Amino acid sequence: MIKNIFINPTEHRLRTGWRITIFIILFIVLAKVFNVIIKLLGGPPDDHFLSEMLKSVFVVTLSTIVVLITRIFFDKRTVKSLGLSIKTRGISDLFIGFIISGLMISLIYLILSITGSVKIVNTGFENVLLNNSLTLFVWLILIGVAVAWFEELTFRGYLLQNLADGIGLRWAVVLTSLLFGFIHMANPNATLLSGIIITIITFILVLGWLRTGQLWISFGLHAGWNFFLGPVFGFPVSGLKEDSFLHLNISGSKFLTGGEFGPEGGFLVIPVIIIGIIILMFLTRRRKDTPWFQFKL
Repeated sequence: MIKNIFINPTEHRLRTGWRITIFIILFIVLAKVFNVIIKLLGGPPDDHFLSEMLKSVFVVTLSTIVVLITRIFFDKRTVKSLGLSIKTRGISDLFIGFIISGLMISLIYLILSITGSVKIVNTGFENVLLNNSLTLFVWLILIGVAVAWFEELTFRGYLLQNLADGIGLRWAVVLTSLLFGFIHMANPNATLLSGIIITIITFILVLGWLRTGQLWISFGLHAGWNFFLGPVFGFPVSGLKEDSFLHLNISGSKFLTGGEFGPEGGFLVIPVIIIGIIILMFLTRRRKDTPWFQFKL
């Protein structure tokens, strides 16, 4: 029957491929609509702070609306089922992910500092204080959190879990990780190596969901990574550079440091990620009935 091309007769809902297609189309359409609205309102503000805040609100709102619509009306599942239950250690998991990322970035900085690959030129504290430190701190936190929410909800939430329904968990992890790395190759100063390394980094984000069945550790890992890498230590974040507390002079081998793309484009990040994975595995060793057990089979 033609109907069965679109509808899974056992689940009584659209098949995986159609659900993901609708998700992508809706995402593109709403992004266009939002952009038109912003232009009608006069375009992005000239003030850099307000412009970045608007972008943060934009990506959070867009991703949340699209996931809400597609999850409820096409997946016929609750949004909570993506791994958004606060009751199951949500706050503590956010904190765990954030701290693990802080430790990983600190280790990267320490190794590069010991090898002479990075040196502190000056600190941004004076400039920060002169330009309202609280406002700048909130701005930097929100940018990190906004990107984490958008990318985790989209990739480790909607796409990964829907693909797992259709092609199995192992292939879903592989494909979404490759897609995540590929998309970041569009960033400034990206290279083939940076794309491969980001694909590898993705596994610790996936692991946060696999080991807990929730997205909170992944959110914490991602937000912490963005925050400590850029605003705190002053490295480029996936090729993007913003103001930071530390101003660094980065030298040495780009193969190690990642050069202008940042540590995510350098080989050093791989053993650091492995250390982070070991810590994460240890801290979640008592979790039961999570996707990890399905992934291992």
